[in-house]
This record gives sequence, C-alpha cells and structure tokens, in this order.
Amino acid sequence: MHERMRSSFPTLAQVRRTYQAFADKHRIALGAGAFEAYALDLRDLARRTEMPAGTVNGALTAELDGGIALSDGARTPSRVLFRADSATIYRTRVEDQVRGPVLETMLRMYGGLFEEPSIVDEEAVAMHLSISVAKVRSILKDLDRDKILFYHPRNDSPTVTLLTPRRDAATLVLNKEALQLREERARKRLEAMAHFSFRLKDCRELAVLGYFGETGEGLCGRCDNCKRQLAADSIVAEAAPRWGNDEPAKKKTANAR
Repeated sequence: MHERMRSSFPTLAQVRRTYQAFADKHRIALGAGAFEAYALDLRDLARRTEMPAGTVNGALTAELDGGIALSDGARTPSRVLFRADSATIYRTRVEDQVRGPVLETMLRMYGGLFEEPSIVDEEAVAMHLSISVAKVRSILKDLDRDKILFYHPRNDSPTVTLLTPRRDAATLVLNKEALQLREERARKRLEAMAHFSFRLKDCRELAVLGYFGETGEGLCGRCDNCKRQLAADSIVAEAAPRWGNDEPAKKKTANAR
C-alpha cells in the first residue's frame, strides 16, 4: 500500500517528463492549447515516458498551480478488489472458462487484489487474453454483480484540459501547500485501509463499501469477522438452553441449604 501511495506522488522530474510527453503526443506548441480538452491514453503515455501508468496518472494529477485539469475518469482509474474468499476465487478460476482467465490474468498482473482496491488496466488484460476490452469490462461487471469482486470502472473517455497555455516543461513547479494537503488526505486513506486489513473487527464488506462512498444493506455474513461473530453467537445460542435448565437445580440446591 505504501508503494502505491508513493506512486501517486511522483517527483517533479517525473511530472515534467509526463507533461512533455503529453504535449508531444498532441503536438501542442508552446503558448498554445489553453482551455482545450485532449483525449487521455494513460497506457500510451506510460509507454512514451517509460513509467508505470500509476506514476503517470499521479503526475497528471500533481498540483501544477493551475496548470491542467483532468476529467473525473482520469482522476479515478478503474479499480478492483476481490470480494469473495480465496476458495471461491480459486474455484471460479478453475471451473469458469469465461471468467476464470480474467481472474487468473489479473492475479498475475496486479498485486494486493485481496487487500485493497487496486488500479487495473482493462486494455492490458484484454491484450494479454486476446479478447476485446468490451468483453473484459463485461466480465468484470458480471463478477461484480455476482459479488465475487468490487469493480469500479473509470470514465470511458477521460480528458486533460490545459488551464493555461502550454508551458516549457522545464519551468514547471509544484504547489507545495496543495501537495501537502493531498498527501495528508492520502495518508488518512492509507491508515483507513490498514485498519481494514489488520485491525478491523466489523464487517469488512461494509468497510469496503464505505471506502467507495457506498452503504450496504447489512452484515455480509461471508467475511472472516462476520463468520467469527456468527460462530460466537451460535455457541451462546447452544449454551443458553443448558444454562436455563440448570437454573432450577441451582435454586433447589440453594433452598435445601
């Protein structure tokens, strides 16, 4: 998780490199492009800059003191978190000939899918499996509907808008105050996920829904915490009649005394 957080806050050199690659891709001349929207292809920019897509996304969302603005799709790339237990994931991988290969590919390409929402690239998964991107997204939506995983897709058409005329990348500077504020917010989210992974005693599914800003209908009954609570309740329920039957005997013994 800490590594993913670091990738969200690239160095100034990486920000300048990304800005230059973006301008070169769209052939934006110095002093031009103000208030114009350009299509964003993170995968292509990652190839051009030779940096991970997560780092490129972080560079584009960096605080450039009013330099660029991203559409919501670019600010929230697709994320996946496995919702079912490992046994269900394994069974789906082995027995489901349609959805299994997608799960297998994501497990090979991305780490931490059981621990936290992870950025995924549907295009890369589709290319690896030699199927269409639309098919990958359809399968992920189906897996989400069956509560095997959480899938939050990004906007299909993310854009970048230059809020100022294109500048020389070498002169770009970061807004330190805004950067510190975003880092503080990210740290709190990281602590919340650490609490979810290691210390949370409540329903994990409700916690994940809350992470995404959603609410659940009640305890899931499937996560380790719910199962532990259900087991404890079952023990209490089984023991209750025995305690009730013993009560008259205790009173009789006390009266005999």
